[in-house]
Amino acid sequence: MPQPAILQQLLDLIEPTLPMFLADAGLTTFPGPDSIRAALGALVADQRDLVERAGTLLDEQGGAAPRRGYPIRYTAFHDVDLAALLPGLVTGIDQQAAALDTLLGSTASGPEADLVRDALQSARFHGDALRALAAPRPAATLS
Repeated sequence: MPQPAILQQLLDLIEPTLPMFLADAGLTTFPGPDSIRAALGALVADQRDLVERAGTLLDEQGGAAPRRGYPIRYTAFHDVDLAALLPGLVTGIDQQAAALDTLLGSTASGPEADLVRDALQSARFHGDALRALAAPRPAATLS
C-alpha cells in the first residue's frame, strides 16, 4: 500500500538541510579545507538522489513533491569557514539519522521502507565521514 506521508516526512528530513543549502549557495566559494568540501559534495549528491527517488515514488502514487525552502538562518553562514561549521554539520547529520531511524520503525515494507533505509545508511555513512574530518589530529613531531 502506498505511503505518501512517509515520503513527505522523508523529504522534510533530507531536503532542506544545511549541506544542501551550502551546495546551492556555491560550496566552492566557502573557505575551508577541500576534504570537507568533498565530503559535503558527496553527502549532497546522495541526498539529491534520495530526493529524486522520493519524488518519483510520490509521482507514481499521484502525489506531489513540493520544493522546500531553506530556513533564513542559513544565510548567516555565508563566508564562514567550513571547518568552523563541521561540528554543527556532524550534529545535524546525527539528528537526521536518529529521525530516519524513527521513521523507518514506523514504515511498513515496500519501496518507501527501502528508500528510508537507504537514507538512513547514507546519513550514517556521511556522518562517519564528517566525524572523521572533525576528529582532532595528533600534532606532528620533529625527530
